[in-house]
Amino acid sequence: MAFNVGTAVGSYFGTAATAQSIAVVSPASNADIVIWAQYGSSGSAPGCTVDGFAATQVGSSVNSSSETLLQYVYQGAASGSHTVAFSLGTAANIGLAAVAVGGAGATDGGNTVDSNFAGTGTNAVLSFNVTTAHNGDIVFGFANWVSGSGTIASGTGYTNCSGASSGTFSSCCMEYIVQGTAGAIQPTFTASNNSDILCGTIALQAAAGGGGGSQGGFRTRQRWRV
Repeated sequence: MAFNVGTAVGSYFGTAATAQSIAVVSPASNADIVIWAQYGSSGSAPGCTVDGFAATQVGSSVNSSSETLLQYVYQGAASGSHTVAFSLGTAANIGLAAVAVGGAGATDGGNTVDSNFAGTGTNAVLSFNVTTAHNGDIVFGFANWVSGSGTIASGTGYTNCSGASSGTFSSCCMEYIVQGTAGAIQPTFTASNNSDILCGTIALQAAAGGGGGSQGGFRTRQRWRV
């Protein structure tokens, strides 16, 4: 069974709040949902759930001068729509992005990183360099502005699963690649402006009989910047 990457979704909520949510559709049963949450410096005590059940944080948070990025995975999602909710102990502006993938199993590493003013060269923006332990992983990369604006394009060899988010006056970029052989891999991006960008990497093992890939799209309601 090939990896089945669903339609990615993302929203920035312009009013400070202690909780926000988005709906993401799983394209298959027993899918993994990959989630990124970015929030302003006034926020604290973060938590993430899918349909009321806790998602698992992957790696640690990364903090810029004004924002924090976290990433999560929820496993075993049924096919159909699911509610991804992110909460804080104190109110802040929140951005959420998520994508579901069928054919994936357990996590195989990942973390977040601040790609601070990496420049505008091709593949200059570097996410976390993860060393996978299993052949055939699907590796997701995420990048979003801290205070800049413009376009963030997927790195060479990566499939952009964030579609419209790469357009003018845009925000986050989500991408993936299927890694044939285990080892070090570092998602890359190309930014139109030299600015501070927060990035995340999540590797997922193939479920029994898994592997391969297919591409989804992206929907965003507005610019995703906190």
